[in-house]
Amino acid sequence: MHARHSAAAAVILVAALGCSSLHTPSGTDSPLPPPGPAATEPAQLVLPMDAYTLNERDAALISTAEDRLIQACMARHHQRWPLLDHSAPTPMPNQNRYGLTDATAAEQLGYHPPPDPQADRQEAQHTARDTALTTAQQAAAYGPDGQSGCHAQARRALLRGVPQADWNLLDRLTADSYARSRRTTQVVTAIRAWSACMNRAGHDYADPMDANDDPRWDTPQPSLDEIATARTDVQCTQRTAVVLTWWKAETAIQRKLTAAHREHLHALSQAREGYLANARDLEGQGLE
Repeated sequence: MHARHSAAAAVILVAALGCSSLHTPSGTDSPLPPPGPAATEPAQLVLPMDAYTLNERDAALISTAEDRLIQACMARHHQRWPLLDHSAPTPMPNQNRYGLTDATAAEQLGYHPPPDPQADRQEAQHTARDTALTTAQQAAAYGPDGQSGCHAQARRALLRGVPQADWNLLDRLTADSYARSRRTTQVVTAIRAWSACMNRAGHDYADPMDANDDPRWDTPQPSLDEIATARTDVQCTQRTAVVLTWWKAETAIQRKLTAAHREHLHALSQAREGYLANARDLEGQGLE
């Protein structure tokens, strides 16, 4: 499984609410264009519509509040509910949205995603807790139908007073801004320069996503060829400033879309803030 441009973090709320030298196959160096402006760091790739989504830390706050609400409800049923760790890393919502940028990761993993021991540990803990639940605990937590009980009560408490909003609109707008930015003159020019740079190193790709999604990389571990390609990719990305150019183009488009859909996006913002405010207020409290 290889790296992909990130999906919108709002999907969580939707569910709740409804440099080494370039390597060539022959082992020789190929001429490269002069270095361009440095690529933007992944953490700096913030887009206007990110303000309307939930990032990983927002989701962690909500999950922690939900867990504690369930625990308090379960205690009233004389049942245990172990709390889990929901901590999250620093959000980088648009990392690899426009292509590979991390030279260290490329050198070690190619296009494969980095290991995430924290997420793996949290998933294992969640599975272990659910597996260990007794019949009485399951009934209290999820109700006889599997969709009620303390879990449903906690969810209702977190959503209390949160206004309805069209979250599909946000998905449509971010997909539209990405596609439209890809077609702008400056991005087309930058991608052509990136493609030419890759071609000079012996890699025939028209677009950074073509390299990222190459089916040859669908392997358990990255091959030497994948790592060599990824290394070249990052070098060409830095030299042609394709990520910086693409990000600037999409930022401009999203600003226009934000102005055009101000009323609907304001509703999304109200829903997001209401959800997070409930999580902060209810964290550690019992259900009434």
